[in-house]
Amino acid sequence: MMGATPERAAAELDAAGADLIGANCGAGIEAMVRVAEQLHSGTSKPIWIKPNAGLPELLDRRTVFRQTPERMAKYLPSLVVAGTRVVGGCCGTTPSHIRALVGKAALIRRA
Repeated sequence: MMGATPERAAAELDAAGADLIGANCGAGIEAMVRVAEQLHSGTSKPIWIKPNAGLPELLDRRTVFRQTPERMAKYLPSLVVAGTRVVGGCCGTTPSHIRALVGKAALIRRA
């Protein structure tokens, strides 16, 4: 968005001494998988990702996010493979979304 690629931003943040590098908001979890891959290719530091619960939609003059907790959690394994170590949620994320992510993380740890 600001003209820097995720790879370059990660490399520069790493060189500046960041302990954790990531992306917040602006996209749903599906798109954040690719962003995590790109960030990871620019640094060896842990990656954090805070996606929206889908893309915003205007409904009756209100902004809504329609991604279900289950659909959001479906992408957690892909984020982990992409180098993500911390996952949260931004716009539209509810406690139910976070619970679904935690449940999926427990399954990943057992595997």
